[in-house]
Amino acid sequence: MRQIIGTFEKISSSVLGATEENPKTLLVLSVLLALAVVNALFWLIVGLNQPIADLHQFRQTQTAISAYWIWRGGPWLAYETPVLGYPWSIPFEFPIYQYLMAALRVVGISLEAGGRLISFAFYLGLLWPLRVLLKNLGLGRTDYLILSILLLTSPLYIYWSRTVMIESCALFFGFAWFAFLIQFLRTSSWRDAVIATGFGILAMLTKVTTFPGFGIIGVVATIAAAWQMYRRGLNKQDIGKLLAVACIGLAPLACELVWATYSDHVKEQNILGLSLTSAALSGWNFGTLEQRLSSDFWQATIMKRIFPDVLGLGWIVGLIVFAGVVRSTRYAVPLGLAVLGFLTPMLLFTNLHMVHNYYQYANGVFLLAAVGFGLAAIAHSGWRVLCVVLLVLVVIGEIVYFNAGFARAIQADASKNRQIQIALLAKSMTQPDQALLIFGDDWSPAIAYEAERKAIMVPNWAEPQTVRRILNNPEDYLGGVKLGAAIYCAGPERQYLANLQDLQAFFSIRTALGDAGGCRLFSAAPLS
Repeated sequence: MRQIIGTFEKISSSVLGATEENPKTLLVLSVLLALAVVNALFWLIVGLNQPIADLHQFRQTQTAISAYWIWRGGPWLAYETPVLGYPWSIPFEFPIYQYLMAALRVVGISLEAGGRLISFAFYLGLLWPLRVLLKNLGLGRTDYLILSILLLTSPLYIYWSRTVMIESCALFFGFAWFAFLIQFLRTSSWRDAVIATGFGILAMLTKVTTFPGFGIIGVVATIAAAWQMYRRGLNKQDIGKLLAVACIGLAPLACELVWATYSDHVKEQNILGLSLTSAALSGWNFGTLEQRLSSDFWQATIMKRIFPDVLGLGWIVGLIVFAGVVRSTRYAVPLGLAVLGFLTPMLLFTNLHMVHNYYQYANGVFLLAAVGFGLAAIAHSGWRVLCVVLLVLVVIGEIVYFNAGFARAIQADASKNRQIQIALLAKSMTQPDQALLIFGDDWSPAIAYEAERKAIMVPNWAEPQTVRRILNNPEDYLGGVKLGAAIYCAGPERQYLANLQDLQAFFSIRTALGDAGGCRLFSAAPLS
């Protein structure tokens, strides 16, 4: 423990340029970074104006539809995500990202393009807190360039950074919080404390599940700093500094607790939203001990999916590099903390990471850092050519993996997407001030978003008695909005199993208005 603390103190107290920098190596790395930026920008531009029909359309349109109704003048705090009936608000994250999308829509930029531009801007913005952090750790330009190249060529980060998602926004704020926390521990500047606190609040409100990796390392750094103060003898200045660090950590947590309490209160006003409160989703979010100990988690999820998604086909080279320098005196602590930051979010929100392949946006950066530190250690050991060769091998593996998988999702023909097809039909046959009643697409906002209509998406998990009440009197759940049409999308037979007769009775007395993508549009009013 003393050795770890001593090493951390040595690193955190050093200054930029403590290691020798080689001009030729820096030039090669700078060229690689420029090429990485161009490649990432290419994939942003390719899909900039496409409809939202790629991976996790559900989550992307959930973000987009909230931004749409904010732009239309809806509430700013109890913002509307109108897919579960009236009242239309079921807030999850504080809508910082959605506000930005709505602002761009005001000046004429589409929500799809605006959302992607914002997401990508935060992605590139990660290079700033990375620079601040490495400077405060005494790591130089070689380290910075290596880590930046890995970040900007990672398949997972290139793909999700050009989607309509809050991931890069949350990661930027969390990264900036950690960078300025470390800077405050070094400088004791109150300016840095205020900046860190502000970024921490934004990070927690944007997406709380992104924060734990940075939070746990921040705790370790604080403990190391406090131990150093204790060993030399605490004074009033030290106590003030530790109180400021406590504020940097606890103020964001307090703000998140206030927001979670408020958002749960809003959800409880909706009969279907009751199933989406923090307490109701705790099992879904955290998972089980059995999952954490399972081969599905360690092998199928981490080894076979997450490692390749983050490092591409070069993940084996990356892990060999990591293992080869794990005993490096200079990089031992950064390597260990990177591993801690990588594992913590997955061990905390296990089920989310097993189900969703975009959740690793929160912690994949730590895996990239571990490999980057390994490559930097090789470079600073005098093996600069070997470092560049290994880095190029990892990058080639990342690009090949991306082109074989994620790139296909970007280039897929969106016109064949069934949600878009039925949404366009519903939009053409209903009025803007009317709502839709939709069965068979869970509670995905995709149809409602593309149709630009409010809706009751009757989810697969809805209680049979709730489904029955909605079918009997759908207008009771529309808050005065007139029902424009009903939609049924074919799916597994087990859907609404307890309500099959109710569904048959409901649709049998309504006129079929058209079919699209395996879904059927029905009239709102029953046959006379």
